[in-house]
Amino acid sequence: MRSQLGLVTAAAICACLIAPSLLPAGHAVAAGPARPLVLELYTSEGCSSCPPAEALVGKLMTDPDLLPLAFHVDYWDSQGWRDRFSLSAATQRQHDWARHFGGANIYTPQMIIDGRRSVLGSDGPAIVAALRDSLVARQASEPMGIEATVADGQLRIELSGNCNPGSCDTYLVSYLPQASTHVGRGENAGQTLVEWNIVRSVQKLGTTKGETTAPPAASPAASWQIAVSTLPADATKLAIVVQDSHSGGVRGARVVDLHS
Repeated sequence: MRSQLGLVTAAAICACLIAPSLLPAGHAVAAGPARPLVLELYTSEGCSSCPPAEALVGKLMTDPDLLPLAFHVDYWDSQGWRDRFSLSAATQRQHDWARHFGGANIYTPQMIIDGRRSVLGSDGPAIVAALRDSLVARQASEPMGIEATVADGQLRIELSGNCNPGSCDTYLVSYLPQASTHVGRGENAGQTLVEWNIVRSVQKLGTTKGETTAPPAASPAASWQIAVSTLPADATKLAIVVQDSHSGGVRGARVVDLHS
């Protein structure tokens, strides 16, 4: 059934993000450059409730303070229409989030806000509230630094900073900024869907343990090298996301142009 919840505009969300009233009185802003808040939308071309959430992703992606990513799941593929962007890895990641948040059910459209909150992906007011909370959490924490370069067919990634307390997991997400799909069958039959920031692959690069003392400034906390040829050919951008291994909260995020 199509969601009847209205969408808030990107402008309204952005206004909430920058409003001084969002921060508690006397709240100190952490030094250093801000990283984008990561929004994970779990969606499908076969889901009639998903197009409004997809449209919201299209609006939010214009804000440099936000990094929305659309993970197309595959459990709708047997309902009359096979989503050409569906990934079993997206479904697995959504199941992982369900376990993390203490629930067994998964659904579309679902949005995970910066690894901290799960909300209905078309519920604008809930998204605003979750973004507000995540903004406060971001400003209260020390971000992990991410350096990434693409040269000679290789992607090189280096982390800096300290994952204390505990450890951090680093994920590499490749994505396609925009596509259009004419849906021939299923709940969205006859519609042409415009889709945004479509995830084409997601992989965990590794886990970095926190140190009781900070490593030397010249030493990266972790580093990886990946052949660009191993990534999906239709992906043009990469997102590198560092999450707290225990809480799931995002500690670092960076976007890289793959074919610049």
